[in-house]
Amino acid sequence: MSIVSEYPFWLIIFCIALGAIYASVLYTGKNSKKWHKNIRRLLFIIRFIAVTLLAFMLLEPFFKVNTKIKQKPILAVVTDNSASMVATKDSAFIKNELPKKISSFTKNVSKDINIEHYNFGDSIRIGQNYNFDNMFTDLGNSFIDLKNRYISKNLIGIVLFSDGIYNTGINPMLAAEQIHVPVFSVALGDTNIYTDVSISSLTSNRETVFNNYFPIEFSILATEAINENVQVNVFLNDKNIFSRDVLINEKSFSKIFNVNGFADKKGLNKIYVSVSSLQNEINKVNNSRTFYFNVNEDKKKILIVSNFPHPDVRALRQTLETNLNYDVKSVIDESNSGDIADYDLIIAHQIPSINRGSSTLLEKAKSANTPVWIIAGNKTNFKVLNALNAGISVRVRDASENKITAIVNEKFELFNIPQNEIDFVKSMPPLNSVFGEFSTSFGANILLWQKIGSIVSSQPLLSISQVGNQRWAFLLGDGIWRWRLYDYQRNKNFNLFNSFFSRIAQFLCQNSDRSRFRVIYEPTNYETENIKFSAELYNQNFELINSEIVELKLFSNSENYNFTFVPDGSGYSLNCGRLKSGEYNFTATVKSAKYPYSQSGKITIDDYNPEFAETKADFNLMNQIAMQTGGISVDIENLDEINKFLESKKLIQTSYIKEKKYIEIVDWKWILLIIILLVSIEWVVRKREGFY
Repeated sequence: MSIVSEYPFWLIIFCIALGAIYASVLYTGKNSKKWHKNIRRLLFIIRFIAVTLLAFMLLEPFFKVNTKIKQKPILAVVTDNSASMVATKDSAFIKNELPKKISSFTKNVSKDINIEHYNFGDSIRIGQNYNFDNMFTDLGNSFIDLKNRYISKNLIGIVLFSDGIYNTGINPMLAAEQIHVPVFSVALGDTNIYTDVSISSLTSNRETVFNNYFPIEFSILATEAINENVQVNVFLNDKNIFSRDVLINEKSFSKIFNVNGFADKKGLNKIYVSVSSLQNEINKVNNSRTFYFNVNEDKKKILIVSNFPHPDVRALRQTLETNLNYDVKSVIDESNSGDIADYDLIIAHQIPSINRGSSTLLEKAKSANTPVWIIAGNKTNFKVLNALNAGISVRVRDASENKITAIVNEKFELFNIPQNEIDFVKSMPPLNSVFGEFSTSFGANILLWQKIGSIVSSQPLLSISQVGNQRWAFLLGDGIWRWRLYDYQRNKNFNLFNSFFSRIAQFLCQNSDRSRFRVIYEPTNYETENIKFSAELYNQNFELINSEIVELKLFSNSENYNFTFVPDGSGYSLNCGRLKSGEYNFTATVKSAKYPYSQSGKITIDDYNPEFAETKADFNLMNQIAMQTGGISVDIENLDEINKFLESKKLIQTSYIKEKKYIEIVDWKWILLIIILLVSIEWVVRKREGFY
């Protein structure tokens, strides 16, 4: 055990000096002669110790205690809970027999091992849940999550029950490299190849501009259908814009199509692509795909400004330029920004800068109520930043570089963040920030928290706030260009990076709407997602209020729902839960004679289930994961082989870890009792001697 403090220990000299001076004033000099010599010495020592201890408490000292903790070995049993597990002919076995097999296996595991159960689909969850209804499988990020959960713990292996099919997240092979414990693969599912044709992918722009052409790309796959003819059709808002007969001339056939659509309808639009089914085809669910996108009247103008070149600027520009709805411009030196009022969003990288005492760019943006997104780092002038009173405050302790990992705040309500983007952010390299204390104003919405090591702090990394009629976003770290490279390294594209940062820009750009009542929502959703809305209501001074009741009516041809928004921060939020697929219209209304506002719109909910797009089990991937991690692949009927492996490799061993605990001395009751006892003794002695 040792004592540590945030303050330098040489300050203890002043604590001792203060105690000595205080005691000397009372018990030395002329006034001290009235005391007996021994009494005077006793009182001097008591007062000296008491004052020194009190002064020492002002240094906020801690006890640092090192303890040893015994850890039994842990075996994680992880089961694939996605819909593809029950999409083939062995579904009855998976539903009825697999849970029994897992239960029997865990009962036979050594009593010296702790078994911890997980199930995964779009994310990993604790417990034994065998519904097999998840519509996404993210095996890669499930491995990453397990790795993070068991840092400094005695994990000796992972038993994986899965069909090896994944359709979102990072490549499981890349993730498995980071685990450093053996994975025991139990491959399940059907590996037979059946006659099948499918629309394997469909992509287009999420947003485009009215009266413009836009690209549509899709691909078809076919197996065991050589010399068969199929017809491919593309519909835009129920109008056939492309039709072609395709001859399948290979046993394993694939073909990519590129089609141009014309945006002649404002608002929400629908692309539907289908391929005709084959005579002996079993799985016809994957024969069509739907894609929804929004058509806007005008382009949003975005200005990216930095006072010096930085790869973040290029990464953001390349990302935003993929959206035809944005007109993006970047400049070096804020003096070249031009008329700020012309833009719908200003992205200021490391502005205000440390080499400048002020920022005319931000002052102009504030005057024009133009939304601003500040990306800060160790070249940011935080004194000027704090003076903006824009919803963030940073107290810098050390301007040297601090590495901070990001984690998404899953309670964030302003707009939806899909699970694959949440997992993407969690697995990205750290950003560069400064050592300091970060705080937000009341009503700020935290999108990303700072994570240092394995600890998620209560300090924001990315926040969004509304000040008057202006939106502000603050990313308190630079280096996002590395995220873009990691996305490409893992997925061979920039889709997750582009989607995540485009969502933020899209939300901020909406601030150019000057209406007094606004509803913010995602126009396209999946059946697997909770449908969320948020709303903003402004008074006559364009100040956010949420004192009025706001209701939402959601309706389709067959369904009608009524909801009431909940006050959230300075605005409103609403979680409608999961809804059936289809097109829904909505009307949000402020129930107030003083604010007679309403807004209508449309959302779509897609029933596409990627779990049925590919149902052939990937035993090869399961075997590779086991080999790469030093584990083994076993058949479901031979699970005892895992126990034999653990015993033969002598992995069943108890470990000990050292844990540091910090205890504030001021909270230690014995210190307080000692000080009270010393002061009490002094008082009793003084009273006994006739002095007070």
